[in-house]
Amino acid sequence: MEAATKPEAVAAPVLTAADAFRRAKALHDAGKFAEAEALLREEIARDPNNSDLRNARGVMFAAMNRHLDALWCYRDALALSPQAPGIWTNLGNALTRLKHLIGAVACHRRAIALAAGGDALLHHNLGTSLSEAGQHGEAVAAFSRALELKPDQPLVLNYLGYSWIDRGENLERGLKMIEKAVELRPEDGYIVDSLGWAHYRLGDYSSAVQYLEKAIELVPEDPTINDHLGDAYWQNGRPVEARYQWRRALQFGPQEDDIKPIQAKLDGGTVPSTGARGG
Repeated sequence: MEAATKPEAVAAPVLTAADAFRRAKALHDAGKFAEAEALLREEIARDPNNSDLRNARGVMFAAMNRHLDALWCYRDALALSPQAPGIWTNLGNALTRLKHLIGAVACHRRAIALAAGGDALLHHNLGTSLSEAGQHGEAVAAFSRALELKPDQPLVLNYLGYSWIDRGENLERGLKMIEKAVELRPEDGYIVDSLGWAHYRLGDYSSAVQYLEKAIELVPEDPTINDHLGDAYWQNGRPVEARYQWRRALQFGPQEDDIKPIQAKLDGGTVPSTGARGG
Protein backbone atom coordinates (compact mmCIF):
# COMPACT_ATOMS: atom_id res chain seq x y z
CA MET A 1 0.00 0.00 0.00
CA GLU A 2 1.39 3.33 -0.98
CA ALA A 3 1.94 5.92 1.67
CA ALA A 4 -0.48 8.80 1.58
CA THR A 5 1.10 11.90 0.15
CA LYS A 6 0.82 15.17 2.02
CA PRO A 7 -1.28 17.64 0.06
CA GLU A 8 0.69 20.57 -1.22
CA ALA A 9 -0.15 23.95 0.25
CA VAL A 10 -1.99 26.20 -2.16
CA ALA A 11 -0.41 29.63 -2.43
CA ALA A 12 -2.68 32.59 -1.91
CA PRO A 13 -3.32 34.42 -5.15
CA VAL A 14 -1.13 37.47 -5.64
CA LEU A 15 -3.11 40.67 -6.06
CA THR A 16 -2.46 42.89 -9.02
CA ALA A 17 -2.13 46.60 -8.36
CA ALA A 18 -5.62 47.09 -9.83
CA ASP A 19 -7.03 44.44 -7.48
CA ALA A 20 -5.33 46.12 -4.53
CA PHE A 21 -6.81 49.49 -5.48
CA ARG A 22 -10.30 48.03 -5.74
CA ARG A 23 -10.08 46.28 -2.40
CA ALA A 24 -8.51 49.30 -0.71
CA LYS A 25 -11.22 51.59 -2.09
CA ALA A 26 -13.94 49.24 -0.83
CA LEU A 27 -12.34 49.22 2.62
CA HIS A 28 -11.95 53.02 2.53
CA ASP A 29 -15.61 53.49 1.58
CA ALA A 30 -16.54 51.21 4.50
CA GLY A 31 -14.49 53.35 6.88
CA LYS A 32 -11.89 50.60 7.39
CA PHE A 33 -8.91 52.85 6.79
CA ALA A 34 -6.38 50.86 8.83
CA GLU A 35 -7.20 47.66 6.93
CA ALA A 36 -6.90 49.50 3.64
CA GLU A 37 -3.52 50.92 4.65
CA ALA A 38 -2.25 47.48 5.67
CA LEU A 39 -3.37 46.02 2.34
CA LEU A 40 -1.56 48.75 0.42
CA ARG A 41 1.55 48.37 2.56
CA GLU A 42 1.75 44.69 1.66
CA GLU A 43 1.25 45.44 -2.02
CA ILE A 44 3.98 48.11 -1.94
CA ALA A 45 6.38 45.53 -0.54
CA ARG A 46 5.75 43.48 -3.69
CA ASP A 47 5.74 46.46 -6.06
CA PRO A 48 7.91 49.18 -4.46
CA ASN A 49 8.15 51.33 -7.59
CA ASN A 50 4.40 51.84 -7.94
CA SER A 51 3.76 55.50 -7.13
CA ASP A 52 -0.02 55.07 -7.28
CA LEU A 53 0.09 52.53 -4.46
CA ARG A 54 2.22 54.85 -2.33
CA ASN A 55 -0.12 57.76 -3.03
CA ALA A 56 -3.16 55.65 -2.12
CA ARG A 57 -1.51 54.61 1.14
CA GLY A 58 -1.04 58.29 1.94
CA VAL A 59 -4.75 58.86 1.37
CA MET A 60 -5.53 56.16 3.93
CA PHE A 61 -3.20 57.74 6.47
CA ALA A 62 -4.88 61.10 5.85
CA ALA A 63 -8.28 59.52 6.49
CA MET A 64 -6.94 58.42 9.89
CA ASN A 65 -5.63 61.96 10.59
CA ARG A 66 -2.06 60.67 10.42
CA HIS A 67 -0.96 63.52 8.20
CA LEU A 68 2.77 63.25 8.81
CA ASP A 69 2.70 59.59 7.73
CA ALA A 70 0.63 60.63 4.71
CA LEU A 71 3.21 63.29 3.86
CA TRP A 72 6.04 60.74 3.68
CA CYS A 73 3.95 58.48 1.45
CA TYR A 74 3.28 61.36 -0.95
CA ARG A 75 6.95 62.34 -1.00
CA ASP A 76 7.97 58.77 -1.79
CA ALA A 77 5.34 58.69 -4.54
CA LEU A 78 6.62 61.97 -6.03
CA ALA A 79 10.16 60.61 -6.10
CA LEU A 80 8.80 58.00 -8.51
CA SER A 81 6.30 60.21 -10.41
CA PRO A 82 7.32 63.86 -10.08
CA GLN A 83 4.88 65.04 -12.77
CA ALA A 84 1.71 63.69 -11.13
CA PRO A 85 -0.61 66.60 -10.20
CA GLY A 86 -2.83 64.45 -7.97
CA ILE A 87 0.10 63.51 -5.74
CA TRP A 88 1.27 67.14 -5.54
CA THR A 89 -2.16 68.32 -4.40
CA ASN A 90 -2.38 65.51 -1.84
CA LEU A 91 0.99 66.62 -0.47
CA GLY A 92 -0.36 70.16 -0.33
CA ASN A 93 -3.38 68.96 1.64
CA ALA A 94 -1.13 67.17 4.15
CA LEU A 95 1.02 70.28 4.57
CA THR A 96 -2.12 72.35 5.13
CA ARG A 97 -3.25 70.04 7.92
CA LEU A 98 0.24 70.27 9.42
CA LYS A 99 0.10 74.11 9.18
CA HIS A 100 3.03 74.34 6.74
CA LEU A 101 1.02 76.72 4.62
CA ILE A 102 3.70 78.27 2.40
CA GLY A 103 4.74 74.81 1.26
CA ALA A 104 1.11 73.75 0.87
CA VAL A 105 0.31 76.66 -1.45
CA ALA A 106 3.43 75.94 -3.50
CA CYS A 107 2.42 72.27 -3.91
CA HIS A 108 -1.10 73.17 -5.06
CA ARG A 109 0.24 75.72 -7.54
CA ARG A 110 2.61 73.06 -8.87
CA ALA A 111 -0.32 70.64 -9.26
CA ILE A 112 -2.34 73.24 -11.19
CA ALA A 113 0.59 73.96 -13.49
CA LEU A 114 1.09 70.27 -14.23
CA ALA A 115 -2.62 69.82 -14.96
CA ALA A 116 -2.67 72.90 -17.24
CA GLY A 117 -5.15 74.59 -14.89
CA GLY A 118 -8.21 72.61 -15.91
CA ASP A 119 -9.03 70.63 -12.75
CA ALA A 120 -11.59 72.21 -10.40
CA LEU A 121 -10.48 70.13 -7.41
CA LEU A 122 -6.94 71.47 -7.62
CA HIS A 123 -8.20 75.07 -7.49
CA HIS A 124 -10.46 74.17 -4.55
CA ASN A 125 -7.52 72.71 -2.65
CA LEU A 126 -5.42 75.79 -3.40
CA GLY A 127 -8.24 78.01 -2.14
CA THR A 128 -8.42 76.07 1.11
CA SER A 129 -4.69 76.47 1.76
CA LEU A 130 -4.75 80.17 0.86
CA SER A 131 -7.69 80.73 3.20
CA GLU A 132 -5.87 78.95 6.03
CA ALA A 133 -2.88 81.22 5.31
CA GLY A 134 -5.08 84.32 5.64
CA GLN A 135 -4.75 85.25 1.96
CA HIS A 136 -8.44 85.96 1.49
CA GLY A 137 -8.29 87.68 -1.89
CA GLU A 138 -6.25 84.93 -3.51
CA ALA A 139 -8.45 82.28 -1.88
CA VAL A 140 -11.58 83.86 -3.38
CA ALA A 141 -9.91 83.86 -6.81
CA ALA A 142 -9.04 80.17 -6.48
CA PHE A 143 -12.53 79.18 -5.34
CA SER A 144 -14.09 81.30 -8.10
CA ARG A 145 -11.96 79.51 -10.68
CA ALA A 146 -13.04 76.16 -9.23
CA LEU A 147 -16.67 77.17 -9.71
CA GLU A 148 -16.01 78.30 -13.28
CA LEU A 149 -14.68 74.85 -14.08
CA LYS A 150 -17.39 72.97 -12.16
CA PRO A 151 -20.31 75.18 -11.08
CA ASP A 152 -22.37 72.95 -8.79
CA GLN A 153 -19.86 72.16 -6.04
CA PRO A 154 -21.67 72.51 -2.70
CA LEU A 155 -18.53 72.73 -0.58
CA VAL A 156 -17.01 75.45 -2.76
CA LEU A 157 -20.31 77.35 -2.97
CA ASN A 158 -20.61 77.19 0.81
CA TYR A 159 -17.02 78.13 1.50
CA LEU A 160 -17.00 81.10 -0.85
CA GLY A 161 -20.46 82.34 0.14
CA TYR A 162 -19.71 81.97 3.85
CA SER A 163 -16.36 83.73 3.60
CA TRP A 164 -17.98 86.72 1.90
CA ILE A 165 -20.85 86.94 4.38
CA ASP A 166 -18.61 86.53 7.40
CA ARG A 167 -16.51 89.45 6.15
CA GLY A 168 -19.55 91.56 5.35
CA GLU A 169 -18.89 91.45 1.59
CA ASN A 170 -21.15 90.52 -1.35
CA LEU A 171 -23.89 89.56 1.10
CA GLU A 172 -26.73 88.88 -1.34
CA ARG A 173 -24.50 86.96 -3.77
CA GLY A 174 -23.03 84.98 -0.88
CA LEU A 175 -26.53 84.13 0.36
CA LYS A 176 -27.54 82.80 -3.06
CA MET A 177 -24.41 80.64 -3.18
CA ILE A 178 -25.14 79.10 0.21
CA GLU A 179 -28.80 78.54 -0.68
CA LYS A 180 -27.61 76.60 -3.73
CA ALA A 181 -25.18 74.60 -1.56
CA VAL A 182 -28.01 73.68 0.84
CA GLU A 183 -30.17 72.65 -2.12
CA LEU A 184 -27.40 70.30 -3.25
CA ARG A 185 -26.60 68.95 0.27
CA PRO A 186 -29.62 69.54 2.52
CA GLU A 187 -28.44 67.18 5.25
CA ASP A 188 -24.99 68.78 5.69
CA GLY A 189 -25.22 70.54 9.04
CA TYR A 190 -22.23 72.78 8.40
CA ILE A 191 -23.72 74.12 5.18
CA VAL A 192 -27.11 74.64 6.86
CA ASP A 193 -25.27 76.52 9.62
CA SER A 194 -23.74 78.79 6.97
CA LEU A 195 -27.21 79.59 5.65
CA GLY A 196 -28.46 80.37 9.15
CA TRP A 197 -25.45 82.59 9.81
CA ALA A 198 -25.95 84.36 6.49
CA HIS A 199 -29.48 85.30 7.54
CA TYR A 200 -28.10 86.47 10.88
CA ARG A 201 -25.55 88.72 9.19
CA LEU A 202 -28.34 90.12 7.00
CA GLY A 203 -30.43 90.90 10.10
CA ASP A 204 -33.10 88.25 9.47
CA TYR A 205 -32.91 86.74 12.95
CA SER A 206 -36.12 84.73 12.70
CA SER A 207 -34.88 82.82 9.62
CA ALA A 208 -31.48 82.49 11.29
CA VAL A 209 -33.04 80.61 14.21
CA GLN A 210 -34.95 78.33 11.84
CA TYR A 211 -31.85 77.22 9.93
CA LEU A 212 -29.51 77.11 12.93
CA GLU A 213 -31.92 74.86 14.85
CA LYS A 214 -31.88 72.53 11.84
CA ALA A 215 -28.07 72.64 11.79
CA ILE A 216 -27.97 71.70 15.49
CA GLU A 217 -30.18 68.70 14.78
CA LEU A 218 -27.68 67.57 12.14
CA VAL A 219 -24.47 68.35 14.09
CA PRO A 220 -25.44 68.61 17.79
CA GLU A 221 -21.99 68.97 19.34
CA ASP A 222 -20.29 71.53 17.11
CA PRO A 223 -19.23 74.54 19.22
CA THR A 224 -19.53 77.09 16.43
CA ILE A 225 -23.08 76.09 15.51
CA ASN A 226 -24.13 76.19 19.17
CA ASP A 227 -22.57 79.64 19.50
CA HIS A 228 -24.34 80.87 16.38
CA LEU A 229 -27.69 79.59 17.62
CA GLY A 230 -27.11 81.29 20.97
CA ASP A 231 -26.55 84.61 19.21
CA ALA A 232 -29.69 84.14 17.11
CA TYR A 233 -31.79 83.29 20.18
CA TRP A 234 -30.48 86.42 21.90
CA GLN A 235 -31.47 88.64 18.99
CA ASN A 236 -34.92 87.05 19.03
CA GLY A 237 -35.44 87.95 22.70
CA ARG A 238 -34.78 84.45 24.06
CA PRO A 239 -31.92 85.05 26.55
CA VAL A 240 -32.34 81.87 28.61
CA GLU A 241 -32.03 79.67 25.52
CA ALA A 242 -29.15 81.84 24.26
CA ARG A 243 -27.12 81.29 27.43
CA TYR A 244 -27.85 77.57 27.28
CA GLN A 245 -26.39 77.38 23.74
CA TRP A 246 -23.32 79.43 24.67
CA ARG A 247 -22.63 77.09 27.59
CA ARG A 248 -22.92 74.14 25.22
CA ALA A 249 -20.53 75.87 22.82
CA LEU A 250 -17.92 76.09 25.60
CA GLN A 251 -18.58 72.50 26.60
CA PHE A 252 -17.80 71.20 23.10
CA GLY A 253 -14.29 72.68 22.86
CA PRO A 254 -14.29 75.80 20.68
CA GLN A 255 -11.18 77.27 19.09
CA GLU A 256 -9.00 79.06 21.63
CA ASP A 257 -9.70 82.51 20.20
CA ASP A 258 -13.47 81.91 20.46
CA ILE A 259 -13.51 81.04 24.17
CA LYS A 260 -13.22 84.57 25.55
CA PRO A 261 -15.93 86.10 23.31
CA ILE A 262 -18.37 83.33 24.24
CA GLN A 263 -17.58 83.67 27.94
CA ALA A 264 -17.98 87.46 27.67
CA LYS A 265 -21.52 86.98 26.37
CA LEU A 266 -22.32 84.71 29.30
CA ASP A 267 -20.89 87.33 31.66
CA GLY A 268 -23.25 89.99 30.34
CA GLY A 269 -21.37 91.34 27.36
CA THR A 270 -23.16 92.57 24.26
CA VAL A 271 -24.00 90.40 21.27
CA PRO A 272 -23.26 92.23 18.00
CA SER A 273 -26.39 92.61 15.92
CA THR A 274 -24.49 91.91 12.71
CA GLY A 275 -22.38 88.99 14.01
CA ALA A 276 -18.82 90.29 14.24
CA ARG A 277 -17.34 86.83 13.74
CA GLY A 278 -18.43 83.64 12.18
CA GLY A 279 -16.44 80.59 13.23
